[in-house]
Amino acid sequence: MSALSRLRGIVAARSVRGRIRVAGQASFGRGVRIGRGVRIDVARGASLRVGGGCSMGAGCRVTVCGGTVELGEGSMLGENCTVIGQREIRVGERTRLGEGVTILDFGPAPTDTERPTRVQPLHAASVIVGPDCVLGTRAALGPGVRLRGAGRVEPGVVLGGLAEPLLAGCDAPEVGVRAGCDAPAVGVRAGAAGSSLGLGEPKRADGTGE
Repeated sequence: MSALSRLRGIVAARSVRGRIRVAGQASFGRGVRIGRGVRIDVARGASLRVGGGCSMGAGCRVTVCGGTVELGEGSMLGENCTVIGQREIRVGERTRLGEGVTILDFGPAPTDTERPTRVQPLHAASVIVGPDCVLGTRAALGPGVRLRGAGRVEPGVVLGGLAEPLLAGCDAPEVGVRAGCDAPAVGVRAGAAGSSLGLGEPKRADGTGE
């Protein structure tokens, strides 16, 4: 039985409109809603847990290359959100992700100034988002971010390891976080020079492919 068929045994068939491929482990609570065009991929040895009442808007992508991704009960992913995990991503209960939010627990760790960042090894670090948080439209969280309960990230702000190489040429970066966000988070204004994430297909933290 396919993962999609198993999921339809848990939620109403009309609530499942995406593509689901599971080689690892995946569990879905009651009342999960999956919008049109959603893509869920869980690699062998990886784990996905989706709490009851969670909803994923149209066009969302959830990819678990390794480790664990957990979406808490009642959490909501707006349209076209991207969640890609290599080690650990946890989104708390009732947390809301605005349209186009990106969460990654891996990213470049430039150590050699003579080599392009894109060819250097990746590093991975857990991303923990507490309950009742709000992430604004097109915000992005990178490796190492820990957002305490009821925290708020402003639209377009980039936090975490992915932000560090983006600071070049950006004057007076703004944090844009209203409630408890632990270091090493750094915010970058939306539209600032060099603020494109340039996301491609994920590699493992050791620099190899999926």
